[in-house]
Amino acid sequence: MLANQMIDFLVFTPFISLFASHFVLISIKQFALTTSSSFAH
Repeated sequence: MLANQMIDFLVFTPFISLFASHFVLISIKQFALTTSSSFAH
């Protein structure tokens, strides 16, 4: 049972980190767009 949970953890951790980094990248892009547009005006 414990080994099964470990395998699930090892399999899902990369997906979670990938999703998190993707989300952070989108947030930074949105922030950059809003700040640049506000500076333009």
